[in-house]
Order: sequence, then structure tokens, then C-alpha cells
Amino acid sequence: MHLDVSRLTIYLTLWGALGPLVGILVGHVLSRSWQRKQWLMDQRASEFRELVVALEDSLRAHLTKYLFTEAFNREEHGEILGRQISFFTVVRTRIFTRNDVEHLNADERWGEAIHDYKAAGDIEVFRKSYESLMRDLVKAATKK
Repeated sequence: MHLDVSRLTIYLTLWGALGPLVGILVGHVLSRSWQRKQWLMDQRASEFRELVVALEDSLRAHLTKYLFTEAFNREEHGEILGRQISFFTVVRTRIFTRNDVEHLNADERWGEAIHDYKAAGDIEVFRKSYESLMRDLVKAATKK
């Protein structure tokens, strides 16, 4: 099969005009895909950061009040309860990390840790429960 020089010239001229447009479109699609993936990763990181902060706040409230306060007034008890509720609210309002949080049973594990700590007062068991949950949250947050 013999290709005519004039046809080849037409094809090359068309490719010269359309080639850059095709390249721009492909680049745009790839760029959008990467940006969306990056945005999703940023959202996950943000949600995990909120979870870690809420868990830390809940722990701090319990340790501060239970270890350093002999008696509770209503305001102090309300503060502890507020930090607990805040953690459970953060856990239950996840969008991008919902499957991870449900898989980890974060709310149940922390609720049981608090309950056991209040019942037995064993700070070492409470610390281990906290560290285990925190370790699992960080591991889930940093998985690829």
C-alpha cells in the first residue's frame, strides 16, 4: 500500500493542530484525578487528626479530674462528660474515615475503657486501653 505524500502532509498538519489539544486534555484529566485523590487523602488525614485530638482531650479530662480532684462538683463532672460526648460525636460523624472507625470499634473500645476505669480505678489498664486505641487510629491513618 502506497501512501500519497499529499495525504501524509494533511495528516501531519492535522496532528500538528490537534496533537497539542489532545495532550492538554489528557493532562487536564490526569491532573484532576490526582487533585481529587490528594483532596481525599487530606480529608482522611483531617478526620483522623480530629479523632486523635478528641481522644486525647477525653483522656486528659478523665486523668486530670479523677487523679487530682478529691470531690467533683457539677461543673467538673459536666466538663468530663462534655469531653466524652465530644469524642463520641467525632467518632460517629466521620465521612471519609467511617469504615476505618467502625472497623476499629473506636467508640465501643473507649466507652468500655472509661467504664472499666470508673469501676475499678486501675490507671494502668486505662492507659493501656488508650494507647492501644491511639496506636490503631494512627496505624489506620497512615496506611496507604
